[in-house]
Amino acid sequence: AGIRPLILLNVNDTIPGPSTTFTATVTQPAVAGATSIQVDPTTATQLVPGLSGFNFPSGPSAGASFIATSVSSSGLVQLSQPLPAAISAGTYPGMTLRYQPFAPPFTMTGAANPAFQQTLSGWLLYVKAVTAEATKVLGNDNFDVEVWNELNFGSNFLSAANYYNPVPASLQGAGSVTNQLLASTVQWIRNPANQLPDVGIGDGFANQTPFVSSSTVPAGVTAIDKHPYHEQPYQFPQAQTFNGVRPVNAEGVPEGNDVSGSWHDSDIPSYMSYFPEYTLSGIQTEFMERDLSPIPSTFNGATHGRYQKPAGTTTPPHTWITETNIDTTDATGMTTADKWHMQAKATLRSLAAFVNKGVSALYFYAVGDNSWSMVDPTVPGGGATMQAVKSFMAPFAGPATFSTPRSLSLTQIADQGNWVQFPGDGTAAHPPLYNRDVVAFFPFQVNNTKFVVPTYVMTRNLDQLYNPSAPSTDVTRYDLSPENYRLTVGGLNTAYLSVTATDPLTGSSVPVSVTVTSPTTAQLQVPLTDYPRLLVINDA
Repeated sequence: AGIRPLILLNVNDTIPGPSTTFTATVTQPAVAGATSIQVDPTTATQLVPGLSGFNFPSGPSAGASFIATSVSSSGLVQLSQPLPAAISAGTYPGMTLRYQPFAPPFTMTGAANPAFQQTLSGWLLYVKAVTAEATKVLGNDNFDVEVWNELNFGSNFLSAANYYNPVPASLQGAGSVTNQLLASTVQWIRNPANQLPDVGIGDGFANQTPFVSSSTVPAGVTAIDKHPYHEQPYQFPQAQTFNGVRPVNAEGVPEGNDVSGSWHDSDIPSYMSYFPEYTLSGIQTEFMERDLSPIPSTFNGATHGRYQKPAGTTTPPHTWITETNIDTTDATGMTTADKWHMQAKATLRSLAAFVNKGVSALYFYAVGDNSWSMVDPTVPGGGATMQAVKSFMAPFAGPATFSTPRSLSLTQIADQGNWVQFPGDGTAAHPPLYNRDVVAFFPFQVNNTKFVVPTYVMTRNLDQLYNPSAPSTDVTRYDLSPENYRLTVGGLNTAYLSVTATDPLTGSSVPVSVTVTSPTTAQLQVPLTDYPRLLVINDA
């Protein structure tokens, strides 16, 4: 079907690699803070010091969280860290790992750390096994891998310090486990002896942080990977962050009040932020424009930007989105049909915005996972979201390449109603955010003479009930009532210009009028709503 697989390379700490499980019998209760337990003879014979461990209530969820550092002939087991709560005599899950948790990659003298290298060797055997199986199944190496998935859960195995307190000297050291793990994986895959020249490598350690830059990843990384979820609504001004960064107003003038070392804005608008392009909006400091923009910028000591690349390389890494979706859990008052409709809109907005702004691969989560589900198996064609994507993609059909790349320009946006997302305070320093300020216009060239342009009002809140008087069975009651805009577009051959517009959610045509103003410029009048309508422009 032309699908290029993305395969996750990951170590979730519940079963961190090859292991065996057993049931441990603790024969005596132990108090909170205890660093030893008494086990029966059967359990004692199963324990491998440094690799075998236990899971106890109120402890970490990782497998073998409490590692046995030694076991006496009488069954007294010394633990790698104190018990956080008392345990009673009884049976508990046990696990013996083949590889110990990652130690730092270097000793304090800067030499390679043998403890890290031993676990790394196991990881690289895993990489070898996964890529070999994928190559065998596919018959080629036309697939990508992502190194790790989100550091905020399941990642205890990346540090021995999560298992030991205190950490023994043999597991201490210096350096970044994640940096070395990524670099070693890239080095192994890029080694010509392993015959994987077409495999793309995504840096999954970058999923949830803005600090990773395409200029700082190891040479050979194909992309830095992002998970730009906007999982719940943010209500402003309550959600505003106050810190040591001084705000500026709409005229670029520094302002605000310093309150005990934190700057408070002079004016904070009141509105709900619940929209999929949040990380393209600049509302929050940690946004994706830094890595997608052709204009370089420095952030946290690293240079970010679309064309930044590791030293000594010639090709900049891409940006991939390897997970995203909008969580419908917090959509208030919506029926199930309303939520499917909102997700369909959010999906089309994500496709239009992120891909147009430079994301070269975009993966949604998930086929099925409760409020994240994107496929409705009870409806032919998979439901509202799948049908919307199919309709959205149809006009983009065209050749894989074309001979004459072109650019369109959007030089002016005019509206008829001064519609707003939120009001200002009556000053130029704090103006309203007009809907025309957030009109999205995302041109894609399909062939030498055809463009498809998703265009819409990038509303801040997909949960806004625009038509409360409509019956609850009408999913369009959450849609922005179409607003007429005049878009002045340049880069055209207006002597042969034709423009049509369609609505991918309804399948209907959208009225569009064209006024030619020069051999290369035209004004397009079109009604826009809060999800992409598709302008199809032909000029030959």
